[in-house]
Amino acid sequence: EELEFLVSHGVPAEVVPGVTSALGASASCQVPLTHRTFGVNQVRFVVGQSQAKALPDMDWAQLAHDAGKQTTVFYMGFK
Repeated sequence: EELEFLVSHGVPAEVVPGVTSALGASASCQVPLTHRTFGVNQVRFVVGQSQAKALPDMDWAQLAHDAGKQTTVFYMGFK
């Protein structure tokens, strides 16, 4: 979405593939997103709100159920 916005406003931009902000932040804080010792073997990246500024349509109960074995990263969180 950010790239589309920049392009539509004539702002030159370059996409550099590689490290997401979540992975970069985790690495810079030396906090792993997965850790076999603790049984956390999954990472889920989710958007915290829809374009309508509402909670996204997702299975929140399943997300909570899996909390002990996965790290959940929220982008564009909802207040």
